Amino acid sequence: MSLETQIQALVTAANNLTGSVNGKMGQIDAKVDAAQAAYNAQLAALASKLPRLGITQNFAMSDAGNLGRPDNFGYHAEVTWAKVKTISQQSQATGRPAEDIAMLAEIEADVREIYPDFNIRKSDYFRRDFTIWRGSWSAKGASSYFIYPRTADGVLNNGVASVPLNSYITVGAFVRVVDGELSGTWATGATRGKWRWCSYVYDPINSFGSYTHLHPMRVSTSGVVEMALVGGCTGVVSHPGAWGAMMALG
Repeated sequence: MSLETQIQALVTAANNLTGSVNGKMGQIDAKVDAAQAAYNAQLAALASKLPRLGITQNFAMSDAGNLGRPDNFGYHAEVTWAKVKTISQQSQATGRPAEDIAMLAEIEADVREIYPDFNIRKSDYFRRDFTIWRGSWSAKGASSYFIYPRTADGVLNNGVASVPLNSYITVGAFVRVVDGELSGTWATGATRGKWRWCSYVYDPINSFGSYTHLHPMRVSTSGVVEMALVGGCTGVVSHPGAWGAMMALG
């Protein structure tokens, strides 16, 4: 066998080996990707099973003090409040007003554009009533925060209104931007002209001593926003059907 033939055979063998190795690497990469996907799915499933306890006050946004705004909420002085409607806890059969059912149907239809299986249970009993509010502003000064629910443990922490970030936390609300623009926290995902279930999940990684105030920022210099069930809870909530006034430890 000539030297040229031997060299050609060696090159062919090397190419075959390279192809075999590349094929194996592709198989290994595919298996690693599949394992990573399975791990992420398991992690997401576990996160959604974490206990859900309210970390903010007054999820129902009631106005027990008749102050013209929800109790235990902070808000910027440039924001004015107006009550849109208090949705009765009664079922349709026991007296929920037709206008309440119409409002719930409107919210449900809009939210279903993103979550097609969402059921707001507009004809059924609720655990309690809840109020829909409208917040408006016509000026935006140096500070542009909107409104925020106060933390559930404020009484135990000298009235502090912020929430700690050393646990998985979901903040959310049902929000309709009538005019203007909001950004962040429980207004994440808000759309002008449509009701949306807006939410944001805080991850506790490297959050020692960290905290936040749960207020969106007013992006526009004027605006009108309607909202209901604004609050935060421990754990991960990924669907509006699991939202509502969470159980909290008093």
